[in-house]
Amino acid sequence: MSAGQVPPHGHTISVGAPAGGRQMPAPKKFTPELLVTAPRISEAVPNNDGKFALYTVSTYDLATHTSLTDVKILELGTGKSTRYSNNSKESSFRWLRGSSLLWEREGEKNKETELWIGDADSTIRPYLAGTINAKLNDVRTKVLDNGDIAFVFTAPADADQNLYNTAKTEKPSTTAREWAHGRPRSWDTYVDQYRSVIWFTVLKLDSETNKWHLSPAGPINALRDTGLAVPLYADSSSSAEMSISTYGILFATSEPGNTEWIETQRSLYFIPLSTFQETELPPLRKIRVPGHANVASTPTFAPKGPLAAFLVDQNREEWSHKTIGLVDVDTMSIVFLLRTVDLTESQWDVFPDAILWANDGTNLYLTANSQARARVYQVRIPPFSLEKHQTVIPKELSISGSVSALYRLSEHDTETRLLATSSSFIDQGLFSIVTPLTSGDDQSENSQIIYTSSNHGDYFGISSKQVESITYHGGPDGETPVQCWILKPSDYDPTSATKHPLFILMHGGPSSAMKDAWTWRWNAALVAEQGYIVAIPNFTGSDSFGREFTRAVSRQWGGHPYHDIERCFRWVEDNLSTKCDTDRAVAAGASYGGYMALWVAGQPLAKRLKAIVCHDGVFDVVAELLGDDLAQKEELTRSFGSPYFTDAPSADRDPPSAKELWRKWNPVEYLTNWSTPMLIIHSDKDFRCPSTAGWAAYAACRLKGIETRLLNFPDENHFVLGRENSLVWWNTVIAWCNKFVGISGGPKLDPARSEPRWLGESETGRIVDV
Repeated sequence: MSAGQVPPHGHTISVGAPAGGRQMPAPKKFTPELLVTAPRISEAVPNNDGKFALYTVSTYDLATHTSLTDVKILELGTGKSTRYSNNSKESSFRWLRGSSLLWEREGEKNKETELWIGDADSTIRPYLAGTINAKLNDVRTKVLDNGDIAFVFTAPADADQNLYNTAKTEKPSTTAREWAHGRPRSWDTYVDQYRSVIWFTVLKLDSETNKWHLSPAGPINALRDTGLAVPLYADSSSSAEMSISTYGILFATSEPGNTEWIETQRSLYFIPLSTFQETELPPLRKIRVPGHANVASTPTFAPKGPLAAFLVDQNREEWSHKTIGLVDVDTMSIVFLLRTVDLTESQWDVFPDAILWANDGTNLYLTANSQARARVYQVRIPPFSLEKHQTVIPKELSISGSVSALYRLSEHDTETRLLATSSSFIDQGLFSIVTPLTSGDDQSENSQIIYTSSNHGDYFGISSKQVESITYHGGPDGETPVQCWILKPSDYDPTSATKHPLFILMHGGPSSAMKDAWTWRWNAALVAEQGYIVAIPNFTGSDSFGREFTRAVSRQWGGHPYHDIERCFRWVEDNLSTKCDTDRAVAAGASYGGYMALWVAGQPLAKRLKAIVCHDGVFDVVAELLGDDLAQKEELTRSFGSPYFTDAPSADRDPPSAKELWRKWNPVEYLTNWSTPMLIIHSDKDFRCPSTAGWAAYAACRLKGIETRLLNFPDENHFVLGRENSLVWWNTVIAWCNKFVGISGGPKLDPARSEPRWLGESETGRIVDV
């Protein structure tokens, strides 16, 4: 095959497993150790000529307690994968132009960020292109009309709005922290005075050495004197909503101040730039969308020209539908406001969260959650006319699993194909070449997998036959179809007399869903391989099932979702009674699922459970929802009818309704009913669900004499991400559940590691009464 060609339709290259027809090794038992050490594959990013794709593979060695990340280059024409780097000091590899690569490296002495350039073909020796005195985030590059390469990133600014390197911060004489307006914490980070802004500069090509070098002028603060930060709060999970082109920088951000405490708002801004060396900054242009709420997102430039697409909420209602906006940044005019409809001309009840342009600018590709999968939809842009308000019908593309990343296969004008990264319950990473429908031809849309990281689950000894999607009647009216995943062990035999215990997994949110996607945290296939039948109900409030179903959790935190979980339990009893032993059932959840675990503990369903697992739950909705990093008047009112206070002149004149739902749906109000053994897990850097919930739930269990265990990670956030910590997490969760349902083998509970074994144990005669 020549460069740029892909395998014929239907052929799969299993780069993640032995190829060439050789047999895979006998599958190992899927254990926590296998999950923790398994290769973790990133998204695949093609270069602009479609010859290569860049991705990383991370592994962990439990014996040496070390991690290793390989930067790999996949030849899309042959499927051959080669390692480009495994230097632990190098990170953030990206394509620069053609086969050129750009990456970052922290300076060993000065803690500055070094920019290195190399080539995928290894035809040039990597060289240092320049240094920036800061830690970089959200890097974007773009080849400009004059041949330079725009280099844009976010990084902190100091009090004078100059670039600041937080790695060089000197230890202050006091540890005091203060806030008067903004949020003190975000996700896992205490917010300080060094807020993130957008910086721009250029890489220039030296005609004599044929090497790129960073402009000596240094990065320029694009937001100087605007009072804006991008993103508004920078933490380990945040990223900037930003796109760059030869016309400048387009971004969306929230305005700091009182508004963020009242309601959600996110405005769209444009900085006109041509050389990306402008020292006199042009005025920042705020783009307003008439007839819509001020909640814009995902600004995305077309590959060429002044057009950019974005999403904007149609109104201020909860879970507002989105309009696709097209703006011409050259004329600063809104060209189109596209409302999405289905084939019946009704409102398209799906909520996109990412946009990709086709090379020729005639199509957009929207990524959106729908029916518990992350899917891609193609939208044809109407012919340009004087009427900017138009309707479009999104068409779903056929891509396996849930899509996590989507790119144009190349930047050639005639290239219509896409490169998608996706996953499923049983396959951690899939790369697919996607051929969408194009105007003027009659070829059928198709998708072909060119890479599977685990050979469709063989690496873990699992397969798609273990996964089933079912529905049962539930929801607010008791008649709405509620989707539920059922996962069974790989040795499940419907003809045998063996019965499996039930594991009910409750997702977070509540406006989220458990999708057919791989996860390293609550991996349902791993739980099933321990001998459980796993049921995962996407209860009322779950997203991807339409606006009304999602909104129905409002003022019903412990109501409709809980009843859907009860109905899930009954469905298993009615339909799997010959194979599932519901007298040996456990329930587990995290975040809102952790709230639900504590809620269930005080409700009738708890009497049917042998044990409960609560990860990062909510014990007291008043203290913890007001104390988290998202407290907002609008959202609290939507959830509980009020923010727990009113505009009454005094508290004794508050109407009873102001606090009624807070108390009705508060787990702490039902402590008297608690009796089920409970494993409680909470981490100290979790600012989304403050760790006081874990300490309080543990104390309540001890005070009531309920068998309990508290697992705490001082260095983890809402998620347990460290490999060794993850192993402890998994072994503790499985061992706890196994203990109460009677599964032998597998992980065992050791004595609590933070308590000495001798404490409270005295030998006869060592203590005598006098």
